[in-house]
Amino acid sequence: MKLILLKPYLLLPSNGGEISMLERLGIFQSWGFKVQVKIALPEFARENSMKILSDMKLSFENGGYQIRGIRCDVEFNKDFHPHELTAQAPMQNYFAGILNKENPDLVWAHYTDFFSVTSAIEWNAQKSWVILTDNEYPRQAQLKDFPSISEYYLKIKTVMVASRFMQKSVRKDLPWAKPICVPNPVYAVSEKPVARSPVYWVFVNPTQVKGVDFMIDLAKQMPNEKFLFVGNWATEMPTNLPKNISTLPRQNGLSEVFSKSKGLLMPSVWDEAFGRLVLEAMAAGIPVIASDRGALPETVGKGGLSIPLHLKEWENTMRNSASFWIEQIARGFDRVQAYRVETERRFKALKRLVKA
Repeated sequence: MKLILLKPYLLLPSNGGEISMLERLGIFQSWGFKVQVKIALPEFARENSMKILSDMKLSFENGGYQIRGIRCDVEFNKDFHPHELTAQAPMQNYFAGILNKENPDLVWAHYTDFFSVTSAIEWNAQKSWVILTDNEYPRQAQLKDFPSISEYYLKIKTVMVASRFMQKSVRKDLPWAKPICVPNPVYAVSEKPVARSPVYWVFVNPTQVKGVDFMIDLAKQMPNEKFLFVGNWATEMPTNLPKNISTLPRQNGLSEVFSKSKGLLMPSVWDEAFGRLVLEAMAAGIPVIASDRGALPETVGKGGLSIPLHLKEWENTMRNSASFWIEQIARGFDRVQAYRVETERRFKALKRLVKA
């Protein structure tokens, strides 16, 4: 069987959604699927793309690169663009040529990769799964002003999400589509807490939607506590931070950060579609305090704390006793193990579905 992912961007482990995409592709590959990624980029992106791949120590050879055992073929063309409407026809023609030639059993495209979606749906809506990794996707009311796109979105049959929260969102906003909940694998699970010397309360991705303003106010309210802001999306850290906030640029992994962590703080302001980081933290033996937005209460479960964005409530929670946090670490491991069991069960069901 054959699975093709269509993309207007490089596929890299640059955020939780892309990491989960790679992991899911890897699972399908382990089931015997021939997995291919077809990427269409504008010619002006060539130089920067080569630099990004080089920085990540990925070799570009024979028109593509390998990442985690998955082949990604890249086509550069002056007429391609990820979102300019003038590029819709050239990109659909390119992707159509691939799909007609390869005739895959499944085609994946991310919801906001518009021309990947329109290409997949135009080729075969029944065989196409549209992937949603956040809850900030353009609704049909926003797409109606772009009929060359919206007409295809009305034909979407299957949407892949990672949480029950997102299933409900799809049922509300795309009632003509079937949402399939495919959990995000979390592989790096320890059987006991990692060795650590707790110093900081850790906050990853200091952006507005992730709650950076809340975190700054929290640090000001707790001057005797130390906080560590770790970069991710943004290239620059917020300025004029309180003295009890230290910063780190984006990290390739969080093991060293976790080894110095009192706990992970995730005060997301927007409705998180999943919340992968809380499971990674609990798997490493790190207590978690998260907001109660979106899918975070569902993802955290009984393994951590999911509370409203009220400063005093967060301060009081963080001041709990050492014995309380020891219990939270144990609960976190239990939650991750339960999540792994549930994930395995649901992937077995998914395998039966796609193999039928």
